[in-house]
Amino acid sequence: MEPFIFIFYLILSCSLLYYANAQKGTGLPVLWILFLFVMKVAAGCISLYVHCHEYITNDVLFYHEQSQISLQVFHTKPVSFLKDWLFNWGDFSNHYNFLAKENMGYWTDLGVQIHLKYMILADLLSQGSLYTNIIFFNIIYFIGLLQLYKVFYRWQPQKKWLFIFSIFFIPSVVFWCSGIHKDGWVLSFIGLSCFYTMRYMDTKKWRYIVALCFSLLLLFVSRYFVFLCFFPLFLCWLLFSTFPKRSMLFTAFYILALLLFFTLGKFTPLEPMEIIVAKQQAFFSLWGYSDMQTPNLENTFTSFVINLPTACNHIFLRPYLSAQNPLKYQLAALDTLFVFGLIILLLLFIKRKNLQELFYLMIIFFAVSMYLFIGYTIPNCGALVRYKSEFTALLIPALVALSEVPFLKRFYVAQPFGQP
Repeated sequence: MEPFIFIFYLILSCSLLYYANAQKGTGLPVLWILFLFVMKVAAGCISLYVHCHEYITNDVLFYHEQSQISLQVFHTKPVSFLKDWLFNWGDFSNHYNFLAKENMGYWTDLGVQIHLKYMILADLLSQGSLYTNIIFFNIIYFIGLLQLYKVFYRWQPQKKWLFIFSIFFIPSVVFWCSGIHKDGWVLSFIGLSCFYTMRYMDTKKWRYIVALCFSLLLLFVSRYFVFLCFFPLFLCWLLFSTFPKRSMLFTAFYILALLLFFTLGKFTPLEPMEIIVAKQQAFFSLWGYSDMQTPNLENTFTSFVINLPTACNHIFLRPYLSAQNPLKYQLAALDTLFVFGLIILLLLFIKRKNLQELFYLMIIFFAVSMYLFIGYTIPNCGALVRYKSEFTALLIPALVALSEVPFLKRFYVAQPFGQP
């Protein structure tokens, strides 16, 4: 019965994408859109298979088991279940200050609740089939990723195929951001936020402001510390996008933000550095298979500077390629080297004229900031590979947009008539 349920929902999802004209604004035929979606579903199924067979315990099975427990209440007390599913979000009234260290657990747990509640809905529709749930999660993940692609395509349609590759085909991104993890939510909501911003800039229609606010709210509740890094840069993009020397202003704002990050705790109750330190300690409490001997951070500027080389090494070069490592780590190491080489190549051919589009700078500064956050806080190599994948899907296309690599120009397409 399970294969028939899977096929039914896959056909239904493809039909929705087809009749919703998902290809609009992509420069792609609808069959390409359906192919990309089916590819993500297939990658999600592979990710699920690997997790279920390689790991005794994992997040996916944990959420699934919790979902099954909740659904037992649904079969006996459906009204109580619906009230709890819709309205039980914990005690929000005592956790208004999301920058306080003591409230970090509540806001992190809120993202877990969002993920779990969606898993419950998916299990209800799929009759508990995890492989069918892959479709439910990826229809949201894919739409957000497609909208992100549309933003890049809107400003540089000639690089269509390079954007397709850098957003949809980097192995680590495909594998991790297609599985039943919160990483897909984050990437999707960032993509939707950027898309609705672009649509508002083009049309000045208020419905896009409403959709933008909703997307930002979902990003906040799914992973609030990602939102804390994203929103100031996002706001800066909006404020400076029409200024004559916008790239210089944006860079100056980022430097100022860094200064505030290291000094805010000295003259206000807010301590941004303490959030990073607390997050690292939270990860230290979780046992992992591939500990990297990450040094302990302290709530001081000196500690962050001393640990910067280690953070960069972890995020850009780990895991190392070694024949002694299991196959999964060797594959991850090859992907890491590929992405690192791609970053270096694209950096060598950045063109100054492309720096005037602040969207690219915003994405790059944000992705690099999150790279460093991950490098500082995550001590486990396997978790590091997973968490950085969603930001690789942002960093690489942004670098593609900024650069003009001579031998990649063969993949450019003719600019459609009427495009800017």
